[in-house]
Amino acid sequence: AALAKARALRRLGRPAEALAEGRRALEALPNSGPLKRLCAELAEAEQAQAAAAEAKTAPLAAASSQKPTPAAKPQAKKRNMDIDYAKWANLEDSDDDKTAGKAGPAEPDVEIKPSERERLNIVDNMLQVCREASAEVHSYFGEPSERVTAARLPPNHKSPVGIMTPEQLAKHTCSHERMLVSIYGDIYDVSGRPDLYGYGPRSTHSGHDITWATVLGKETVENFDRFYDIFKLDEEHLGRYLRIICQRMVSFDEEFGEAVGRLQPFVEEWRLPAPPLGEIDECKQQ
Repeated sequence: AALAKARALRRLGRPAEALAEGRRALEALPNSGPLKRLCAELAEAEQAQAAAAEAKTAPLAAASSQKPTPAAKPQAKKRNMDIDYAKWANLEDSDDDKTAGKAGPAEPDVEIKPSERERLNIVDNMLQVCREASAEVHSYFGEPSERVTAARLPPNHKSPVGIMTPEQLAKHTCSHERMLVSIYGDIYDVSGRPDLYGYGPRSTHSGHDITWATVLGKETVENFDRFYDIFKLDEEHLGRYLRIICQRMVSFDEEFGEAVGRLQPFVEEWRLPAPPLGEIDECKQQ
């Protein structure tokens, strides 16, 4: 349960809380391999973020220390504070302001139904169902045969990437040294399977989110990077599509290990539109 909670917090874009939860769990379960790996990844991501922040502030601090002391300025005239702000009412934010506003998850301005916690519990429960089903299949038919792996992996193979935008993910295509694929917002490093995601049948998947394509059963480029909130569906469709998604997530977990990052649109999934049910071919009983 503690591992699931830490993973859920990371999916929400709250790595510091996820790391704290993971470390608390490690005190009780010091020999847990998955917990150790998760905490190591989160700690590495935290250090990288701190180093990046320090690199940005260091030049500014150095520049400010070298500035000459300015001469005293004459006293400014008293400003007229009766400003009519209405004239700026229709102006849009600048690009810088828009970027600044995306620095972290914003508080929702709408009621989330179901709540974040309820969503996480539903997804985690479905993932557990799919893991158990997969384990049962393996018990009958054995583990998958040995897979082809890359002769040379990128130096940053499986290192955490944090929260990525779709534009950032799109750089990691089949022609990139490091290939990444997203399913339901969990980003996996698939660089170890060039026979599938490099020059193989799933080469078009690299650099994309394949969630909606997985639901449709039509894994083509036009169905990639289409983001919807499946929790806006009725209970029957939600259960059906969530199971399809979670089965695919479990297969990625089994083959590629822990996700290395999270795709930004899914951090605030409730803001996404409802899925277009009309696109799905469903078998209807006569």
